Amino acid sequence: MRKRNFFCLFVIICLSFRCFFVSATQAQFEENVRGKLWLTISKSVSVNHILVLLSPTSDHMRSYLNNPLHEKAEAYFSRFKDHPAVQFTDQIFQNYNYFAFNYMAFFYTDFPEARMRDDIVLPPEYVQNPQIQQIMSQYVVLVDDFYRITAFDKFWKDNEEDLRSVMETCREAMPEFDLPGVMESFYNEKVDRFYFVPCPFMKTMGMHVEIENKQGNRTFYYIAGGNIYQNRLSNISTAFHEFSHSFIEPISAKYAKELSELEYLYKPLEKDLTPMGYRDWDRGFNEHIVRAAEAHLMGMSFGEEIRSKKLTMEKQSGFQLIDRFYHYIQSYDENHDQYPTLEAYYPILL
Repeated sequence: MRKRNFFCLFVIICLSFRCFFVSATQAQFEENVRGKLWLTISKSVSVNHILVLLSPTSDHMRSYLNNPLHEKAEAYFSRFKDHPAVQFTDQIFQNYNYFAFNYMAFFYTDFPEARMRDDIVLPPEYVQNPQIQQIMSQYVVLVDDFYRITAFDKFWKDNEEDLRSVMETCREAMPEFDLPGVMESFYNEKVDRFYFVPCPFMKTMGMHVEIENKQGNRTFYYIAGGNIYQNRLSNISTAFHEFSHSFIEPISAKYAKELSELEYLYKPLEKDLTPMGYRDWDRGFNEHIVRAAEAHLMGMSFGEEIRSKKLTMEKQSGFQLIDRFYHYIQSYDENHDQYPTLEAYYPILL
C-alpha cells in the first residue's frame, strides 16, 4: 500500500507540466505478442533510470547493474552527472526507489510530443495537494532541460540495434501459454493489456505499474530490470509476481484498517524482511500473498516440482508465513463458486 503513496506523490510532480514524459502506449519499441500480451521498451522509463544511474545512490547498486546498455549510458551521459536533474533524482530515489519514476513515465505520450495523456484517471491526491504540486514541478523542468542538453534522442538512435536485441531476447523468454488468460481466470478480473517491459538501465529486479483509463479499463506493466528477462522461467515467474501485485494491492488498500489490526504479526518477520526492503506489515503482508500466488500460478503452468521449489525458496528467504498464505491461495482457488474473486475471500484470509 505504500507503493500507492510513491505513485501519487510523483504524479503530483508531473501534472503541472503537461509537456514532458512518455507513455508505453506510444513507445518506439512496442509490439503485440498475442492476445492481451504485449512487449515494449519505454523511452521515458529509460530516461528516468539513466538519471538514477548517474546519481550518487547508484554507486551501491553496481553489482545489480549487469546489462551492457547501462555501461553505454554511463559513458554517454557521465559528463552530465552534475546536472541539477541528477541531484534531484538522487533525493527522490533515496525516498521512493524506482516506484515514483516508473509510475510517472506511463502517464505521458512519447517524446518529442511528450504530453500528458487525457484518458487516464488522475488521483485525488493531486487536487488535494496544490502546494506539493507547485514545489515538485521544479523537478519536471530540470529533467526537461537534461533531456534537451544531453541530446537524448541521439543516444536512443545510436543504440537502436541493441534495444531491438533486448526486445528479441525478452520475446524469446516470454510464455508460450496464455498468461493473461491464466491470471484473469485465477483472479476473475479483466485487464485490457499485460505488458512485459524490459528495462536494461534499471538494476536487476522486477517492478509493477497499473494504469486505469476513464472507461475503467486497466493496463498492467511488468518491468524487468537488468537481465532478468533473459531466463524464460525467471521471466515468467517474475511476471506472475509483478502482475499479481497489480491485482492484489488495490484489495489490500480497501482492508487497510483490518490489516493494521494484524500488525503484531510483523515483529517476528522484521529481522528477515527489513533488509529486503519490506519494512512494515503492509509490505510484508502483500509480499507473502503475492509470492504465494506466484508459486500457485507457476505450479499450474509448470507442475508440482516448480511450485514446491518456489515455496521452499521463499521460506528460506525469510517469508516465514508462506505456507499459511499458500494454504489460503489454494483454498480460494478451490472454492471459486463460493469466492468468485480474491477480494471476496479476503475476510476469510484476514
